[in-house]
Amino acid sequence: MVARARRSAPSSSCCSSPSSEPRCRRGALAAAAGVLEAAAGASPASGSEAPPDQPEPTPAPPPGDPPKRTRAGGGRSPLPAHLPRETRVVPVAEAERACAICGAEKKCVGHSTGEILEFVPAQFRVIVEQREKLECLRCPEQGVTALSEKVMDRGRPGPGLLAIILVEKLEDSMPLYRQMQKYARFGVSLSTSTLGDWAAFGLDVLAPVAERITERVLDAFYVRADDTGLRVLARDRAEGVKRGHMWAFVGAGLVTFLYAPDWKAKHPAALLQEFSGHLQGDGYAGYGAMLRDDDGEVIVPEERRPGADASAMATSRSTTARSSDSCGASRSAGRTTCSPARTRALSASPSATRSSARAACTGSTRSRGRRTCSPSCSRAGRVRGSMS
Repeated sequence: MVARARRSAPSSSCCSSPSSEPRCRRGALAAAAGVLEAAAGASPASGSEAPPDQPEPTPAPPPGDPPKRTRAGGGRSPLPAHLPRETRVVPVAEAERACAICGAEKKCVGHSTGEILEFVPAQFRVIVEQREKLECLRCPEQGVTALSEKVMDRGRPGPGLLAIILVEKLEDSMPLYRQMQKYARFGVSLSTSTLGDWAAFGLDVLAPVAERITERVLDAFYVRADDTGLRVLARDRAEGVKRGHMWAFVGAGLVTFLYAPDWKAKHPAALLQEFSGHLQGDGYAGYGAMLRDDDGEVIVPEERRPGADASAMATSRSTTARSSDSCGASRSAGRTTCSPARTRALSASPSATRSSARAACTGSTRSRGRRTCSPSCSRAGRVRGSMS
């Protein structure tokens, strides 16, 4: 029945014009749907018509729009909860507080809440310190004055100013002359020498904290070490800079730093003098000096160092190759070359073949499993091959 409906659809008169083609298709689809419903109602398994009291099935509602997918992690992230909050009530303008229809005054029914992230610029503040003085009226010599809260005896910086100078210089990589320019915009004139003295004083105050961090790093069982070069300002040099080295030691979840004016091993060795544990580093040759005692004896033998097996095998191969150079071969730039006397002796033997000449030369080298003779012996072999 479905096939007949599909064949009869094109012969309908409603498809005679192109403008009525969509309406014709809808009619054909409706006819096909009716045929399918009739076929479903007359089930061959039942063999009888549906009971008259059975209610007719209600058509399913058309499907709505599919739900929109939300991206994982989309939307704005909330502002940090630890930031202080300040509530500001923004009132409605006076012109809109009255009803436009009856003229009555509108009542507040709630607030529309939102958040604004603001930055309060830093500012300088002068604290006038007035230290209290007490004196006995009967005994004037028993007077007492409150101690000052200054952090420097002869300086005027507060603890907050010292902290920002160190953070901007060491953490934000802002030199002192740029800090001087920044403070000048606030109307405060501070020279770089003054800022340098204050920064040095702040580092002296924090020295016990740095020493405690170093102790905890060196108490760890496993420490990683590395160094890097850096440019250091030097006014006594014509170019204005010199090269220094910064060592970093990581252990126990902390990092301690050591500045050295050069790359000598004595600087990290002095720091690691009391360390007893596992030290991991790169191929810096100065670690060999760190692994020796005061008498120059090796503390950790070469064969016990991690990764020393490969270097020991390479050393053994090179020793064997040098001991087997009975023909007087010499090494130059990683290449083995037979002596001129041996080359002339091989060239004077016209009966020797190229293969025998290579076998007789003990100055050959191996590369990737292949034996290669030196260039002089190879040329001699080619000459002998042409003569034979």
